[in-house]
This record gives sequence, structure tokens and C-alpha cells, in this order.
Amino acid sequence: MDPELADICQFLGEHAPFDQCDATELEQIARQLSIRYLRHGSPFPPETDRPALYLLRTGAAEFRDAANRLLDRLQEGEIYADDCLGSALGEEAQGRFVEDSLVYVLPCEHLASLREELPELDAYFRASTGKRLRRAFERLYATDMPSSDLTRLDVRDLLRPMNYAITADTSIREAARRMMEGKTSGLLVVKDDRLEGLVTDHDLRRHCVIEQVSPEEPVRTIMTTDLYSVAPEMSAFEALLEMTRRNIRHLPVVAAGQPAGLVTAVDFVRQQATSAVYLVGDIQRAESDEAVARICTALPEVQIRLVGSGAKGSDVQQVVTSIADAATRRLIDLAETALGPAPVPYAWVSVGSQSRREMTISSDQDNMLLLDDAFDAARHGPWFEALAARVNQGLAACGFRLCPGEVMARNPHWRQPLSHWLRYFRHWIEAPERKAMMYASNFFDLRLIHGETTLLDRLQAPIRQQAQDNHIFHAHLAANALSRRAPLGIFSGFVLTTHEEQADTLDLKQDGLIPIVDIARLYALVNGIGAMNTLERLRAAGELGVMNRETAQDLVEAYEFIASLRLRHQAAAARRGDAPDNYLDPRDLTSPERSHLKQAFRVVRTVQGALNQRYQGGRFA
Repeated sequence: MDPELADICQFLGEHAPFDQCDATELEQIARQLSIRYLRHGSPFPPETDRPALYLLRTGAAEFRDAANRLLDRLQEGEIYADDCLGSALGEEAQGRFVEDSLVYVLPCEHLASLREELPELDAYFRASTGKRLRRAFERLYATDMPSSDLTRLDVRDLLRPMNYAITADTSIREAARRMMEGKTSGLLVVKDDRLEGLVTDHDLRRHCVIEQVSPEEPVRTIMTTDLYSVAPEMSAFEALLEMTRRNIRHLPVVAAGQPAGLVTAVDFVRQQATSAVYLVGDIQRAESDEAVARICTALPEVQIRLVGSGAKGSDVQQVVTSIADAATRRLIDLAETALGPAPVPYAWVSVGSQSRREMTISSDQDNMLLLDDAFDAARHGPWFEALAARVNQGLAACGFRLCPGEVMARNPHWRQPLSHWLRYFRHWIEAPERKAMMYASNFFDLRLIHGETTLLDRLQAPIRQQAQDNHIFHAHLAANALSRRAPLGIFSGFVLTTHEEQADTLDLKQDGLIPIVDIARLYALVNGIGAMNTLERLRAAGELGVMNRETAQDLVEAYEFIASLRLRHQAAAARRGDAPDNYLDPRDLTSPERSHLKQAFRVVRTVQGALNQRYQGGRFA
């Protein structure tokens, strides 16, 4: 092959969508390209060209509107094919080359022919932005992990057969014998093809050894009947998340109402899963705050291994949050043991990312105490002050930093009776000035970690209704969601931070994920959606029809892509022994990563533009 042609083929193969083509297809495409050299200031697309796809080999081009505001920027390795797809930016958009540029040109009719011949190329141009981002993630972060990796398996792939199911009348001795024969730590108890219970080796030890129940008694006397079960088609990773959240090591599997088998924590370990389930179990058994902190030193390794396995960003966040939940609960248990019983009912409530199950190893802690109205500051205050101080400090020792803004239970402002919290929220909703909206962006994401469920219910029910009914509050929520714009600009297509220590980096949390979090919260509060997790809120908005379903899915995929970049960045820092953060130097990204990250930001910017029109910048609803 001619060296120049070989060079073009190599370049094509490194950039979407041509990176999906094989060597023969790349050569076919390369032979149909023409090459243009355009000077700085030349119109883009070139005025003399017929409609075409343009791929920038070097240089950059910008689109600006009549007011000279930047609409988009193309750089090396990016394509412009809007004229071929009928989706141009519009007559008001004026394109110019802002650097001397070398451009590959593929006429639209040639692109159409290639799309007919090459299904993978056609699929790329037909796909929504969300689907492109999902495919990009799968291609960019494919791992060398074997096919048994949990991210690629369903529960059915781990299923233990029903060979050792028993009835409730089976003796404990016989159950123990069958466990030994089957080399299993649990047996399903079945009656008439219906799951009745579960007996485990833990049950045998607790009841027979400690409580001295006779081994001749039937297993119904010791079996667990309040069971959480899963379907065989559930993803293995999702099942692992549930086991971690619930601190259980056995999952009955039920198909079409009938028991199909059992999966255990050991099955996940055999499939190269992380030790998240065991980590949570170890935390629950820890006998001191120091022991909890020691166990949590394994948390960075959990994130590193999950990222290395190709797990989605949202899945990694769920695992990290489950471990944070377990640490919080155990620290509270230990504090109550030391301090004595609580003087009045209370609820320890997570705020922000922990509430949304979106924590990472760089997350700080946000929490509050919701107290019963029987609380008397003089008599009861010292107990709750001691509880909060101990738990907040314990979480800091576990790696969850103290909140810089002091949104923590140790701050007396966020340690209040129910009636006081109701007044807080009423003020934020009815007088939503800037500081109130800052609080609203945190305190409308609440989840019970420990204590009285009814207390949190009595807070959330009225504030959700007030928030849903107040249209002025909606406009301020929209303004808050628009306060952080998707970071697209003039340096490599990105707007970079100017903070001294993080200069020339992208803040993947504040400028990448938080705009999506804010959009999802807006749709949830306006439409009475009870979900806390950002992706669950977006999917619910799409299903309800209050957000276009494809737009909702595009936002989901944009969130996943940005979250995955953030987690990989943090994992790399942890491997080096550096403190993980959210600041990514775009020069560390590959060309495909930069291109797809820009696509993710464009999705956010498009939705923000629609919100701006709907709420007129948050001025009124």
C-alpha cells in the first residue's frame, strides 16, 4: 500500500466512526477521500465544495452565531457531517477555520454508498447520541478480563442447581448432611414448587451450637422466611449490588414464581468479583471505630478493580455508596453502645451524593440529624452532639472527608427537630434566593441511613408536595440547573477551570456531572418523581413523558460516560498513590475520548438550552 494511503488509513482507524471498520474497509474509504488545505479565516464548510463529510486531520474550526457566541468547535480527529444528515446548525451559524487546517473530504453521495455497504458505519450515523456514547464506552474500555467477568454475566450464569432443595419437615441434621455433600453454605426450603424459606450454615451455627436447638428438629424451626429473591435474567453485577446493600450472602433465584436455584457470595468471588460483599460484612462485625476505618482502607482497591473490570460508572458508585452506608450504620451502632440509648427518636439521614447512591473514593460526607419534636436542647442536646461528632469523625477516618461546607450532623444548624426542618424547607421553597437554592440542591436529596423511617416520611411528604406546587420555585430550580453550563469552549473544545491548583483541567464533577444531577432533580421535584438516584430520575421522566424518552436516555448515557472517565481518573491516581480528585487534564485523553466527551457535553448543553427557553433563564415559570 502507498505510504500516504497507509497513513490516512491509520488515522481513520483511530477516530470515530471509522474506528469500527476493518483494514479493507478503511482502504476503501481512504481512496474516496480528497484532501484540502484551508487557511485560518476561511469559511467552513468551504463555500466551493458540494455537501460532504469533513474530517479534520490538523487544525480547528468554529461555528458562531450572529452575536459571535460560540456554538461549536471542531478539532483534530472530529467529523462534521451535518449537511449529509440534514441536521445542520442553522442559517445563523457561521463557520470559520480558526487555524490553518488539513481536512479530509468525503462527498455525501460517497458516504451514502458506504453506509449501504457497511452496516457498522450506517448504525453509527443512525444511532442517537446516547447509543453512540454507550458503544464508545464498550469499545474504549473493553478489558482483557475473561468472559466470566460479572459485568458480562446474568444471575443464571452463576446459578447453583436445585439438587439440594429440602422441605420444611427435613431435620436439621439431614440439612447439615446435604450441605456437606453438596459443598454449599445454603439450602432452599421448598413446598409444592414454591419457595418457603432458606437455611444456611450460619443458621446451623447460631441455633444448634449457640442456642442448642436439637439437630432432630425440623428446619422450619431455624429457617429464614423473610427472603429477598432475584430473577435469573438479572445482571450478576446488579445482584452483587443488592447483596452488598442488604449485607446478605445468599440469593434465592425465582423464575416464573418457582424456585430455580441459589447463588452465594462465594459464587461471585469465583467469578473474579470484588470483595465488596465481604467488606460490608466485615464492617458490620467491626468492634471499634478504628476497626471500621481499617477495613475501609480497602475501598480504593474496590474502585480500582471495578473500573478495571469495565463496570459502568453508576455501578461503581452504587458499590462505593453501599460501603459508605455500612460504615455509617456501624459507627452509629458503636456510638449508641458507648453513649447509651437515644433520649428521643431520631433519623440519621444522608444528603447529596450518598443519598443518590453516587459516591466515589473522592467523595466527602454530607449528612443531617432529624430529631423527634420531643427533643429538648438542654436535656438531649449533648447526647446528639456527641453522636454526630463521633460519627462524622469516624467517617473521615474511613476516607469520606469532612464536608468543606459543614453540611454535616455535627453542625448544630443541621441537627434539628422535625418542626424546625419543615420551617427550613418552607423558607427555601417560598423564598428561593441564591443561598436557599444552594441548600435545596443538597437537602432535596435525602435518604434514611439509620433510625426512624416515619420521621423522614413526615418530612419528605409535605416538602415534596410544596415543591411540586410552587411554580416560582421551579423557575429558581431551573436557574440553578443552568448555573453550571456544559464546559464547551475554545481550548481543545473545552472550557477549563482557572483555579490556581487545578488550572487548565476539566472538573468532571462540578462541570460535567452536577449539571445532569441538577436537571434530573428539577424534573423529579416538578413532576413528583420520588426517585433519588439521578439515572432513575431521568428514566422516570422519560417513562412519564415529561421529558422526551430519547433525550432522557441520551442524558443517562452522557452521565455514564462522564462518570466512567471520572472514576478511571480517580483509579489511576489511587494506583499511583496520589489523592483521587475530579480534575482531569484533557491532554491525558485519547482523541476518541475527547470526541465522545464533547458529545456528552453537547447533550447536556442541548437540554440546558431547552430549559432556558422554557423557564426564560429561571426568571419565571
